[in-house]
Amino acid sequence: MSLLFSHVKSFMLFFVLSCCVLVSPLYADGFGDCNDLYGCIDGGTTQIPQSGGQNKGGNKSSNSNKATQNKQGTQGYQGGFLASGAMPTLGARKGSFLYSIALLTALFDNGVQKQGYGILLKDGYILAAADLMNEDGAYLRSVMAKMQDDSSKSLMCFAMLRLRATDSKLSLLRAENYTDIYCNTREESFYHQRINLHHFTPIYKGMLKNTVLSRKDNVLFPFVTENNALFYKSASIANIQKHSAIHGLPLFNSGGHFVGFLYSMNESKKRRNVVVSSDEVRDFVCDVAKRRLLPASDLTRACVKNNTAIK
Repeated sequence: MSLLFSHVKSFMLFFVLSCCVLVSPLYADGFGDCNDLYGCIDGGTTQIPQSGGQNKGGNKSSNSNKATQNKQGTQGYQGGFLASGAMPTLGARKGSFLYSIALLTALFDNGVQKQGYGILLKDGYILAAADLMNEDGAYLRSVMAKMQDDSSKSLMCFAMLRLRATDSKLSLLRAENYTDIYCNTREESFYHQRINLHHFTPIYKGMLKNTVLSRKDNVLFPFVTENNALFYKSASIANIQKHSAIHGLPLFNSGGHFVGFLYSMNESKKRRNVVVSSDEVRDFVCDVAKRRLLPASDLTRACVKNNTAIK
């Protein structure tokens, strides 16, 4: 009898240990732990910033500077997104340039928010429009970048950016704090390193040498779908320039190569959208580097020789 009891006791101990081994991995992969993509979630309440996706009302509502109400008070919201329209077929190669695009949300101390697009350069720098970083009578408080790559089907929080340099047309920013997808600050992870290493946009002088870029030319540009994902559509530069309050919009040719950056400028008390060529973008970056406003990196070293690519 005692021998039978001993066997039963051994079996029960083995069964309990087996369950522990099987259950532990399930917990590690759940929401109670951390990983590079999702970060860590504690038991408290986390406020998730609302997506900067396109308003269903179209350009009329997104270009309005009227205040919108939220739980934290009254905020002025300025968007610059074009209507999605019909979506073209997304080719694997042609659409890969979308992974270098950042959706930027700039918050000012007077409660105004502006949104526009930036483009990822070498070493984690992001190019943006100067007007996105400026608001009359207000100071820039924060800039949040959301990005998307082949591991995600929608935009996710990527980093809080710091303004490093600006002129009348363009701004250059860099990550001050990386975030998880819930916009909580965290250390730089493999996910962030992967995007910075593989999805930056190369820019070099003369890249449009064999391309004539005119207002009649069709270019590709990004927009945010109703599913909070980046996609692209095609339109002539002339048609894109007709839209108002576009706070930065990278433009690409049919092959997915960066050809210019659209920004908004004041002209005779009216705002006009102007295209900055990729050559001008490189000149801006190199001018900042020559003034030693940036730490030495691959981005700045590429400006030593005039024909060296920033890639």
